[in-house]
Amino acid sequence: MNILHFLKLGKKKQELASLSKSLSEYGLSPAEWELIKEDRVNYKIANKYEPKFFFRGRIQFRRGRKIWGSIQLAGI
Repeated sequence: MNILHFLKLGKKKQELASLSKSLSEYGLSPAEWELIKEDRVNYKIANKYEPKFFFRGRIQFRRGRKIWGSIQLAGI
């Protein structure tokens, strides 16, 4: 692996952490949820303690950053 690869991994981790942290804006405690990337813009937001309880989130790109465009309840 080269340094560019590590920089990309670091940026992706940072983006994921930012998305996770912003779950609190939707009333969700980031510590209780796991983000699972489904494709380029869609994520499954799964509860760590109740796997059948999850949301679907769609991201948007704003000023080069990923933000939540929408989050919808998908399973209880």
